[in-house]
Amino acid sequence: MAVVVSGKVGNAVVRNRIKRRLRALFRRNKALIRKPMDMIFIARWELAALSGPETASEFFSALDRVARDRST
Repeated sequence: MAVVVSGKVGNAVVRNRIKRRLRALFRRNKALIRKPMDMIFIARWELAALSGPETASEFFSALDRVARDRST
């Protein structure tokens, strides 16, 4: 998994916080990803304003969309 956060999102502190949150969510929920795949998360500026639970909700929503797309 790779996490990409553009400099347009915020300063280094904001970008690193986003990356830490997404990596931690991935590590804690690896079991949800059944098939091997390469994943790249491209964080947008809206993600910087979300709290931890809101970030988790967006993360799970993205995983759900990927799972649905791969099953069809």
